[in-house]
Amino acid sequence: MSRITKEVTFVVVKGGCHRCTSHACCRDRPRCMENGKVKLISRLLWERQYGSYPPRESVLRHSCDNPWCINLDHLLIGSAADNVQDAVDRGRMAKGERAGPSLLSDDQVKGIKILLEFGVSCYFLGRKYGVTPGAIQAIANGTNWKHLVLRNKDVRLVGELKSLYDEYLSNKRSRVSYRKKTTFSRTFPSRKF
Repeated sequence: MSRITKEVTFVVVKGGCHRCTSHACCRDRPRCMENGKVKLISRLLWERQYGSYPPRESVLRHSCDNPWCINLDHLLIGSAADNVQDAVDRGRMAKGERAGPSLLSDDQVKGIKILLEFGVSCYFLGRKYGVTPGAIQAIANGTNWKHLVLRNKDVRLVGELKSLYDEYLSNKRSRVSYRKKTTFSRTFPSRKF
């Protein structure tokens, strides 16, 4: 028989959640010592109520989205994928500029999407924003930053976007005029065999 060093007490808060008052929370999850091991109280209570803990690949999910809640009615068994989908559905997953390695801000990506609508090349935008053309192509395809949707009123060139677009057009014109002025005459030396 397992032994808990201290009795679990809680208060009922809004939404029917049971907030543990007897044990300290570590990263918002109440924990306790049982037989010399640290355990989540929600897991411990689940084991006491229903017998053994679910299989190793299963997790306990909170339907109330409160990690400190120990109400058994709010706990569901599911897979890790279900748990991740819950986080996505509830808006707890980092996306856009909140994601760790993001090099672009939401405003910059909106500007990139607008400039792409006007035909600016991925290579030019990648150079200007300090990312690869592939990153710009992923924005254009909707693979990355798909949560940012442009409305019709957003699609206009003002301020910095206007100057970037003008710079793109001037670079494009200068390359075209250079190509027209320059003629290449290729002569191939005759080969002697």
